[in-house]
Amino acid sequence: MAKNKKTVYKAVSPKGMTVKDASEFWDDKTFFDFDDVKEVKFDVKIKGERHYVRLDDDIAKKIQSFSRKKHVSEQYVVNVLLKKSLEKVA
Repeated sequence: MAKNKKTVYKAVSPKGMTVKDASEFWDDKTFFDFDDVKEVKFDVKIKGERHYVRLDDDIAKKIQSFSRKKHVSEQYVVNVLLKKSLEKVA
């Protein structure tokens, strides 16, 4: 059985930066300003289409709060909840 590999990303900017600090840091820099960065090429296959649905404000706030606590995207939470709900009624 293959071992799970964990990808480790090396931080290029100092830890503890605010979003504003990071934005200013990258305003005059590119990744190619650093010696250990290499250009790579890869193919991207986009899966599926996006569908937009307006949510009730209270539901949207609950989803946002839940996703922040669980450190997952709001999209993930909505998709999991809808999938489970649809399986129950099918």
